[in-house]
Amino acid sequence: MPRKSRTLDSDSNVVVGMVLEIDRSEILRDPTQPRKYFDPIELKELEDSIKTTGQHTPIEVCVLTEEEIAKNPGMRFRLNIGERRWRASGAVDPNYKLRAIISERRSPEKQHEHAFLENVGRVDMTVMEVALGLQKMQQDRGNCTQGELASLCARDSAWVSKHLSLLKLDSRVQALLNPELPKDQQLGVNTAVMLVPFPFDRQLQMARYIIGSDMNLKEARFYIGQQLQSLRGGAKVDGRRMRPSDDYRRVESFLNRLTLDTKIVMDMPMSQFKKMFEHRDDKDKQRMLRSIAKAQSQMQQLHEAIDGQSVKAPPGVLSIVSRVAANR
Repeated sequence: MPRKSRTLDSDSNVVVGMVLEIDRSEILRDPTQPRKYFDPIELKELEDSIKTTGQHTPIEVCVLTEEEIAKNPGMRFRLNIGERRWRASGAVDPNYKLRAIISERRSPEKQHEHAFLENVGRVDMTVMEVALGLQKMQQDRGNCTQGELASLCARDSAWVSKHLSLLKLDSRVQALLNPELPKDQQLGVNTAVMLVPFPFDRQLQMARYIIGSDMNLKEARFYIGQQLQSLRGGAKVDGRRMRPSDDYRRVESFLNRLTLDTKIVMDMPMSQFKKMFEHRDDKDKQRMLRSIAKAQSQMQQLHEAIDGQSVKAPPGVLSIVSRVAANR
């Protein structure tokens, strides 16, 4: 049977475990909350739900100390769990009466860990919030191992390592992971991780190029792999460093394969070609047309580079070759 909530005029008799109705304006937001981003669509849905059917799940708060009350006039409680409900209810009514369970006070370190572990499984927690949360928890626990962090989060060590590696990125590259950016301006987390070995300025240059070129993960992997070879002294063939003649043969071989594969497709009877699309919807056709347009643009860059018209080719000719090859 659910505990009955009640409203108190004084905090003197408030004890852990009580369920109270508290004016939202008297609840101080948790300063250690690791989440900064809240999906606006999900918040609006929760706001509509609260407006229509009320609050379903109590939030969790603790009583402020006299010192905290003096620093925050009008506040009586600190939010421990339930910031989405706290935010959404404020959009319904700034003085909304929230049902709240009184919980024990925790140290800032313990409260951060508690809030982080409560939120880490949520879809709308950003990768950088996870990374920073893991870093703080590791520091608070005396630089515990990644394996220990993985155990606390019920994840594997690779997941922990992947997120912590994002902290080695230039802050401008980290900003490109922000889910509030338009999709075509965002950098994927798996692509971002591959940029870690590079100097900061190079990371940013490559990230911008990848986004501007609308590369998928496979294309980005080819491109970054080639840049990494260059960073480490160049690719090698049979134990020796690659020569210009090796690069020439690579480009020539690619063009020969491309010409042959294109001829096979172009020689396909029209009846067979039409049949191929009989059970495909418009999205499939549009996706293929976008791939063709992208390949045309890349081949034009390659043509200009070979013809000597393009003095500057940011990804390099061989990167263009790799990107086209990645899509074949």
